Amino acid sequence: MSAEDGRGLSSELESARWYHGMLPREDIQQLLTEDGHFLVRQSEVKIGEGLKTILSVRWNGKFHHFVISHEDGRFFIEKYQFDSISDLIRFYTMKKKPITRRTGALIVYGVPKQHWELHHDQVKLGRLIAEGGFGGIYEALVKINDRTVKAAVKVHKGRALDKEIIKNICNEARIMRRYSHPNIVRLYGVAVGRDPIMVVMEHVKDGALDSYLVKRGRWLCISEKVRMCLDAASGLEYLHKMGCIHRDVSARNCLVQKMRIKISDFGLSHEITNNEEKYKLTNLKQKLPIRWLAPETLMTATYTTKSDVFSYGILLWEIFMDAAEPYFGMTIAEVNEQVKSGYRMPAPDCQVASTHRRSLT
Repeated sequence: MSAEDGRGLSSELESARWYHGMLPREDIQQLLTEDGHFLVRQSEVKIGEGLKTILSVRWNGKFHHFVISHEDGRFFIEKYQFDSISDLIRFYTMKKKPITRRTGALIVYGVPKQHWELHHDQVKLGRLIAEGGFGGIYEALVKINDRTVKAAVKVHKGRALDKEIIKNICNEARIMRRYSHPNIVRLYGVAVGRDPIMVVMEHVKDGALDSYLVKRGRWLCISEKVRMCLDAASGLEYLHKMGCIHRDVSARNCLVQKMRIKISDFGLSHEITNNEEKYKLTNLKQKLPIRWLAPETLMTATYTTKSDVFSYGILLWEIFMDAAEPYFGMTIAEVNEQVKSGYRMPAPDCQVASTHRRSLT
């Protein structure tokens, strides 16, 4: 039997084709497409009790999730006990025994890892690019399909035992992996087999647009800034056609490579079925980018593709003002009240924008 970690996981299990790490229900239910399909994963069953090993099965059109218990070196779900999880899976598939008498569920086919589910040992981290409350973003080399690519890897700090944290990380990755567009940052995959969780994206070498504009914006000509605006518009149009409200369009969430813009950071994004659909915020206490929000969002906590377009307008202002702070000189509370009352920032004078930017700093 292979050496195990503190959760009873062995290297043999982590390499098993049907083991999917901390992938949440929202993802695994898309993978279990037929009765008898199964996979093994990790999840927090009760808050504060840490991760448990779960056998997820589709049977009679329903999804069942069985906790695999681990006591005295033995693994079991009901009465049959085994030396390893692999032995348990092998027994139930070969003997065609139901997992529990109540459900009668059989396991027939172990769903393999998807191309976007990466192993941690595929990722070799390099220098730290940026830090945030989530952790850090690193340059990295990633082995994908027998080739090595340069990537940017978001590494989430601490132990990812919180089900909501895992759900949010995988939700962002689930949204990103649907997209393929020159003005949208590409997702290579996620590594969720163990801590820390990693989100692996294409490396965009010139970094965040706001930092780029602070350093180089004053030397960019108007036509170059217009092209940046068009790039962002193209990316946002694509997202809306794909049924995505980004909810955080801003210079800090755009990346630059060879003067081309790519929209990134889908942590707040929400998918919709049509462009008239609205997304209503339920947690009114969460931190929001007030300076970029549309008046209807500030008044009703409602997001639409149109509210994204308002935020895009603030992004245009940032581009021509070299990433100056929107509503400079106002507090967050003042911005909130002024925008709801109809105030709008004056359009920048393109001829003097860079001079004005220097005066603000």
